[in-house]
Amino acid sequence: MRHPEHDGGAGRSRPRAPLTVVLDMDETLVHSQLELRCAEGNTVKISDPRQDEDRSKAKDEPSAPHDFEFAIPLSPAASGELLVKVHKRPGLELFLEEASSFCTLAVFTAGTEDYGKAMLDQLDPCGRMSLRLYRGSCSMTDGLFLKDLNKLEEMQPDFRLSRTVLIDNSPVSMLLQPDNAILVSSFYTDRSDNALFKLLPILRELHSMDDIRPYLVKEFALRAALEHSGYDLDGISSKVEMLRQLEPENMTCGKHSLKRPRIDRESSDQILVHG
Repeated sequence: MRHPEHDGGAGRSRPRAPLTVVLDMDETLVHSQLELRCAEGNTVKISDPRQDEDRSKAKDEPSAPHDFEFAIPLSPAASGELLVKVHKRPGLELFLEEASSFCTLAVFTAGTEDYGKAMLDQLDPCGRMSLRLYRGSCSMTDGLFLKDLNKLEEMQPDFRLSRTVLIDNSPVSMLLQPDNAILVSSFYTDRSDNALFKLLPILRELHSMDDIRPYLVKEFALRAALEHSGYDLDGISSKVEMLRQLEPENMTCGKHSLKRPRIDRESSDQILVHG
């Protein structure tokens, strides 16, 4: 059951809920590089634990030293570990410190839970991103991981969609609620990136609003850009709702193929917060 915006009895507005800022992790807050370490001569196949996206542009950026690293043990059947080298987006510490002073911070990643937890233990040991969702919380449709912000309702008693914003570098993530989203440029290793500094004043402005969606629609026009790029947003929402009624093993349906158009970022600068 969704929370109403007004108390029906007295007709008065309910107290304003905290602004909830939902942050993607990979290529939004950090960029990670993976290195498989196993005994010489062993052949080990693993799945990429990160959020699935095109990282081909990472090789075009100059190499830079990583900020920290951690290791994820492989399954008991395969001895070895996956070394993860992490580059933090410039300004991340300041951003988390400032934003957490007036917002409720959440992280919603399509990365696996073991990878995400290990990353956040290093990245946010103080727990400023107090709400954490991983790949298992995504709505999976034809191999795509969509982020339904209503999943936060189970974790946040005063949740209101009208006061919730998703910040992500992947258009696919925000297909279900594009009017609640800000699309940022992908981060890899560029030490001059300043996207997080640009986001703070936007969040402060959103913090003063009862409903952030009209502002985001006016400023970023993300829904229009996604539809112009070929996404059938109403059809996607209907399909996800239909699949939600099915058993988990039927959550991907081959005969209802969801195509994956691409946003032309060169002609859609108005919807991006660039670094």
